[in-house]
Amino acid sequence: KESLRARHARELSPIDPSMPAPPPKLVAKPEPLPHLAVMDPRKVDYTAEFTIVAADVRTALQQTKALAQETGGYMQQMTSNGIVIRVPAEKFDQAIAALEKLGTVTHRDIKTSDVTEDYIDLEIRLKNAQALLAKLLALLDKAANVKEALAVEKEMARVRTQVEQVTGKLNRLKNRVAYATVSVLFVGIHMAPDELKVRLPFWWLRGLGLEGLLRF
Repeated sequence: KESLRARHARELSPIDPSMPAPPPKLVAKPEPLPHLAVMDPRKVDYTAEFTIVAADVRTALQQTKALAQETGGYMQQMTSNGIVIRVPAEKFDQAIAALEKLGTVTHRDIKTSDVTEDYIDLEIRLKNAQALLAKLLALLDKAANVKEALAVEKEMARVRTQVEQVTGKLNRLKNRVAYATVSVLFVGIHMAPDELKVRLPFWWLRGLGLEGLLRF
């Protein structure tokens, strides 16, 4: 006979050894999250404007031009006392820090503009226009007569113009996102306001030299 302890253990056991084992449950594996590098980052346009009092304006201009090249950027425009450079967006902070060492900053205006929506909108418009152009090309092959063919070609010309315009806008926006714009106006010490001369640090004294100090 089955002992009381064995009977009690069998009744409490969640699995009856006399019954076949239930099939394993199928658990759906969670889909892997997209890698961060795959996710589109925000598209940001960086711009900065500076006014800097420098000991030697010409030297400061050349140093700024060299800075653009060293960071992988380029000079966009230069005048006798001003310069506009484009630097890779990821080197923006580095370029700003280097510029501030060229003299005394009297004006600083740094702006960031999120252009993600404009970027995506242009990409969608371009994709749709290209798809329409492909459909028109297929329709042209099926034109029954010259009149229909001319009508399709006219529409294709309009869509091609749209594709070119959107492509141009998108490329310009890509360039703005990839390269930050930095504008610098250099002011010579002799052109600085009197109230500013009082506040200028002593770093520029060494750059002037003895003769410059006597003239000053």
